[in-house]
Amino acid sequence: MQTIVISIDTPTLTAVDRLRRGKSASKTSRSEFIRRAVRHYLAELDRLERETRESAIVERHYKKLNAQARGALEDQLLP
Repeated sequence: MQTIVISIDTPTLTAVDRLRRGKSASKTSRSEFIRRAVRHYLAELDRLERETRESAIVERHYKKLNAQARGALEDQLLP
């Protein structure tokens, strides 16, 4: 693990302290709280990036996908 130095404005640090000491938190250190927050933020960015890529794929192939879906639904119709 590496050590870094960051600056955080007072209102944000106050919120960090309030939340990390809250009933639902496990009373973690500031460092651990911020590490978890950064991991959560990075995971969210990764999820959004994947969704953007997947949406672009669907957009490129929507006509073919719609035709396949129509075909599948028609196959399920009762005679």
